[in-house]
Amino acid sequence: MSLTAKIARNTVVQLGGKAVGLMATVMTVAIMTRALGAAGYGAYTAAFAFLQVAFILVDLGLQMTTVTLISDARRDPATVFSNIMGLRLTTAVAMAGLAVGGAWLLNYAPDVRQSVMGLAALFVAADLIAVLTGVFQYRLAMARAAMAEIAGKLALLIGVAAAAGLGGGLREMVMATSAAAALHAVLLWVLARGLLPFRVRYDLAVWRDIARTTWPLALTIAFNLVYFKMDTVILSWSWPAADVGRYGAPYRILELCINLGYLFLGLVLPLLTQATAGSDRTRFGHLLQRSFDGIVAVTLPLVVGGALLATPLMVLVAGPEFSASGPLLSILLVATGIILLAAVFGYGIVALGKQRMMLPYYAGNAAVVLVAYLIFIPRYGTLAAAWLTVGSELVILGANLLVMYRVTGFVPRLMIAGKAMLAAAVMASVLMLLPSWPVALLVALGGSIYLLLLRLLGGIPADLIGSMLGREPSPPSVRAAPR
Repeated sequence: MSLTAKIARNTVVQLGGKAVGLMATVMTVAIMTRALGAAGYGAYTAAFAFLQVAFILVDLGLQMTTVTLISDARRDPATVFSNIMGLRLTTAVAMAGLAVGGAWLLNYAPDVRQSVMGLAALFVAADLIAVLTGVFQYRLAMARAAMAEIAGKLALLIGVAAAAGLGGGLREMVMATSAAAALHAVLLWVLARGLLPFRVRYDLAVWRDIARTTWPLALTIAFNLVYFKMDTVILSWSWPAADVGRYGAPYRILELCINLGYLFLGLVLPLLTQATAGSDRTRFGHLLQRSFDGIVAVTLPLVVGGALLATPLMVLVAGPEFSASGPLLSILLVATGIILLAAVFGYGIVALGKQRMMLPYYAGNAAVVLVAYLIFIPRYGTLAAAWLTVGSELVILGANLLVMYRVTGFVPRLMIAGKAMLAAAVMASVLMLLPSWPVALLVALGGSIYLLLLRLLGGIPADLIGSMLGREPSPPSVRAAPR
């Protein structure tokens, strides 16, 4: 089987697993929002955001660079990964303790503090899951990772549903989420050892070697957290829990959509790294262009459809108490599209080993946005948080494009994007003619119209089907040249 066929089949299997996981997650959110209400879900969101900020500080760039590190022919993959696990366990457990202590020192409500304690275990498990997934990407065995993820998502759904059915509140929901994450991590650990024999190691010399590769990305991620999660943290300090909940529910949808995009880009990253290692800039440019085309084709209907259907979607997912979240969802879906476009070039920059070039942009953006958050969120609340998210992500997209052009001369072609825009416009016109139809039916109809038009317009390349069948297409020439 050709490499392209393996990638394609891995993508299909993983997308299927993600689809099941996405449905389970949406159902979980629907149960939690209805059981906890806006105020209870706001407390959960505040605790979750606080821990996200804390744990991103010790991410060390390992989530994105694990595949790159173990794919490097100059390193022994088992040794490197064993030390990655040792480093990850050490930093995750240490941060869990610091975060719990920090939550008790801050002026959080008792239910938020208790939720931080319960959710700390979830974040330790999530950190392990992130690096363990790199083994499956490296071995092109994402079907196994998908099975473990489905088991974890279903366990979460069952646990949350049981808690709600028994009249449980926030504490029981937190216990269910942490237990499900632990199950997911254990399953991945067992399966990963069958693909790459590793054990937890604490070789400081190897840790230093890993740090030399990852520190630019670690700083980038630390700056990134300022404008990606501090909006929710500042909102939780200055507005009632119900407002935090109404912002947290659509933000959760944003995170789910981003994770689906990162799934695809995570599979492309090893290929980009291999093309860079072999100085094959034509192949690199071809992969980058296809990634750009794919993300544009997926995100455009999401953004356009979200602008039209956001409010009924929020009511369907979270319940009538969250109808005020509809306008926020439409704004955050715009941010979703921008984040995923920036990620295409961000992953390319990681593959090229040019992360350091992004540091000034991330630092400057973080400083400006943090000041803006502190000024506008206490005054204007959730709308300010949503629009500032869009603005900050636009800046990072522009910076990624600029750095990629400076390094490779790559300029994305917009032919597929233009066809996707036309298909999305027709889809929107049809949806606006049917305002009284059930939202689930409108989503299905709009998606079908978009896909059909995009295929007829040639926006879905014919050789994609060939890739699924195992035929390796020849990459066309692209505007990318070594500099």
